[in-house]
Amino acid sequence: MSNVVAVELSRSGVRAVEVSRAHTPSPVIQRYGAAPLSEGAVFDGEIQHPTEVISAIKQLWRKSRFSTKHVVMGVGSRKVLVREATLPIVPGGHTNRTLAFQVQDIISAPVEETVLDFVPLREDQIEDAETGRRSAGQEGLLIAAPKDGILTNAKILTRAGLTVTGVDLSALALSRVLTGAQTTGTTAILNIGANTTQVVLVTDGTPQFVRVIPNGGDDITRTLAQLQDLSFVQAEALKIRLGLYAVQGDKAEIEAENSIRESVAALLGNVQGTIGYYTSKYPERTIERIVLSGGGSRLGGLSSVLQDAQRVPVEYANPFGTFTLAGRVDQAELNGLGPELAALLGLTIGGGAR
Repeated sequence: MSNVVAVELSRSGVRAVEVSRAHTPSPVIQRYGAAPLSEGAVFDGEIQHPTEVISAIKQLWRKSRFSTKHVVMGVGSRKVLVREATLPIVPGGHTNRTLAFQVQDIISAPVEETVLDFVPLREDQIEDAETGRRSAGQEGLLIAAPKDGILTNAKILTRAGLTVTGVDLSALALSRVLTGAQTTGTTAILNIGANTTQVVLVTDGTPQFVRVIPNGGDDITRTLAQLQDLSFVQAEALKIRLGLYAVQGDKAEIEAENSIRESVAALLGNVQGTIGYYTSKYPERTIERIVLSGGGSRLGGLSSVLQDAQRVPVEYANPFGTFTLAGRVDQAELNGLGPELAALLGLTIGGGAR
């Protein structure tokens, strides 16, 4: 069985991880590597500076010595739409072509410009609006992503010498590694990235609800930079240093922390609205814990603020539960990157290309 390499493009750089025995109960992390990118090279998961990204990928492959150039790529930008839908049962499962005929009234984007997927969750009934007759259907998650962004990224990765063999939704990848098949109850996963926050609600180990909120850690930094007349880099460093720890004394720092708190409150308000919508629709599915992942979740004091607001336990993601590490892998380095690597590791153990 060949190894699986997943690659992730973010504001800070390119990351990749190689896993053997990926589709078994005991996957093994064989290699991991990262290469930095300058500010603006990637925005919201889409490559803006191809030459720089290509150079970084080539450098990463030389340095980390991945055994294959076949990769799986994740998508999770603010342009991705995930909605609950009930569709007719199609023998052999839905394809992009069959979905295009069925979802034109559900999504606003032209279907010919969209990559579509459907994750069935349970059997349901569909009622014909004209006749009232009911037929068998499936309730599930409809995923719609802009085709241009995916194809552009894939072409640039190809120019870097890679072959994209699969594309997967990052939110589903998160659920694979942070809630296993044996997990019971309902867990809320909050993946706070640079430009988006993904909310994934998982019940009994199966993702039931996904929302992509178009705000992330960089939005907090930009607001702070504007308030304090700082560069983005300076504001990011100040945000990390101050966190949400109730600064005392220095007036400028108190104003800065208040700005951070206001931005975080707005983001968590959107999160709370999403969770509230789900629990009002399914009142029997009480949120039992929240798991934080993504680079934006590192903001100091965030877990305590969130726990006070939601009144449920909050923990940081540990995506390594089912994985073992090959001897060549630096365990201390990976353990320190757990929240950031959750989606990347989840991509490696996915069900294959979409």
